[in-house]
Amino acid sequence: MPNLIEQYVHYSDDVEVKQPDEDRLIRETLNSVARMGQKVFDKHRHAMRGAHAKGHGGLKGELKIYDNLPAPLAQGLFREPRTYPVMIRFSTAPGDIMPDGMSAFRGMAIKVIGVEGIKLFSSEPDALTQDFLMINRPVFPAGNVARYLNEQVLQEKVVVSAPKRRNNF
Repeated sequence: MPNLIEQYVHYSDDVEVKQPDEDRLIRETLNSVARMGQKVFDKHRHAMRGAHAKGHGGLKGELKIYDNLPAPLAQGLFREPRTYPVMIRFSTAPGDIMPDGMSAFRGMAIKVIGVEGIKLFSSEPDALTQDFLMINRPVFPAGNVARYLNEQVLQEKVVVSAPKRRNNF
């Protein structure tokens, strides 16, 4: 078995490089998510999550950070020993309620509570949480924002169109 530490890529701002046309692709992706959300709302007559709408279970637990992590792994919330409360959610990827037998990515999200530090979202600068998102594949299937947009548009087309609403409710 290869030494995993030798394969570890230490994070720095140089690791992630902005892709060509990334801002436009992100806007188009968000527009597709909004259109899909409207279709799902019209179908069910109430809002759903834009992705992972169907939850399959939730757990409450603890994440224990050990004091003997190798130096390359001891960064961020893993830099010092501590125990954090966590909430875990299992779900499927589509932004609509689909049958369990339908092929779809499965996800698991871990919300770690009590994490201090600078946050990615400027709208939540004082949030005391950090989220880890996982799927049932060895790598993120899209690979880049352009391919993600293509997959999002395909998902938008799969969402079953709601029947036409009448003016009376």
